[in-house]
Amino acid sequence: MSCHEATNEGDIVRLFHAEQEKFLTCDNYRKKSVVFLRATGRASATSATSSNALWEIEVVQQDPCRGGIGHWSSLFRFKHLATGQYLAAEVDNDQTFDATRQKLRGTSSTPVFALIPIPHAYDISSLFELDATTITRNDDPVSWSSYVRLQHICTNTWVHSTNIKLDPDDDNVRFKIGCALMKEDREAFQIGHVSPNEVRDLDFANDAAQYLDTIVSKWDKFGIMNVQANERKQVMLLLSDIIYFLACQENNGSDAFDVQILKPNRERQKLIREQNILKQLFRILRVLKPRLELERSNTKSVKSSDFSHTNSPTMLNNDQYISSSSQQQDVDARYSTITFQMKTICRLCYRILKHCQQEYRKNQVKLFSFSFNLLKETIAKEFSFMQSQIGYDILAEDTITALLHNNKKLL
Repeated sequence: MSCHEATNEGDIVRLFHAEQEKFLTCDNYRKKSVVFLRATGRASATSATSSNALWEIEVVQQDPCRGGIGHWSSLFRFKHLATGQYLAAEVDNDQTFDATRQKLRGTSSTPVFALIPIPHAYDISSLFELDATTITRNDDPVSWSSYVRLQHICTNTWVHSTNIKLDPDDDNVRFKIGCALMKEDREAFQIGHVSPNEVRDLDFANDAAQYLDTIVSKWDKFGIMNVQANERKQVMLLLSDIIYFLACQENNGSDAFDVQILKPNRERQKLIREQNILKQLFRILRVLKPRLELERSNTKSVKSSDFSHTNSPTMLNNDQYISSSSQQQDVDARYSTITFQMKTICRLCYRILKHCQQEYRKNQVKLFSFSFNLLKETIAKEFSFMQSQIGYDILAEDTITALLHNNKKLL
């Protein structure tokens, strides 16, 4: 076996439970990161591509700076790629009955455990060992597509699936995953190698979401008027890059509003939702709304007062008048620049929202009902807010029309 076919330090993988046909996933649930087995509605379960099911393999070495190939005798850590958290286990006191858990726990007094994410790698509870489902030698490398059972070293227990729903109302999608004393042959995971292109896409979306979160929090705290113009320009550039990302095109410096997406990339649409970029877009729109309202009211006030101002007598001499006019022009230029940037940012947000839902239901909805429902719920919760921004000249109307065209259930 070549080193390119073996599992190496730093490889990105998916862990697919072969019996249950579910992926080991980490995602937010009720504002908390949780680990669970996620079902997929695709015709081929192994073709699912959720970015929240990506794990980076760390081969534990005595020298922490040394990487290398993972062998069956090695200890492993699994780092969740999207959040940077590590797979671990803790005692689970949930009394919900589950036949598999009851079978594998041994005596009723024996504790059972649940898989959880933890922030630090140095915690001993993040160590796992891989047990092969076929005859192997300890010094053999672990190959891609191997079927393995996971043993949690700290508790000396084996990872197993359950039929305990994370949420009784989530339509059989997310299930708790635990650890118990006894090993079950059928509780095996396939190690699925992930392509570098998919990892790069996730890195882009993850970095974009984190940057937007930082910027919006700053705007919310200090106000959009109190930040540097360059910061607003950087946000405009990033939002433009997201549009090109959705279009699978290189940013050649042309106007992002001219980008046409003839064949939407559904995986990238899903990535924008999964990494909470949609959430950050709505945060931006909410933070900027008061300034847009003020700008619109000021525009109306200026127009209504233009006539009276031009016909009123002035007490200023010529020098005072020129100085006052110059200062007013500087202020007007500054505020018009900020207003232009704010409107452009909002327009870019709405254009991304439009592209994110484009032909999202092209394939049968029931095949992807869970993913679509998440998108639909995200947008539906903000639908009244979007309606409140009609008339601000920020493409809210255009986006709402596109949303309703193929998704009449939002009405």
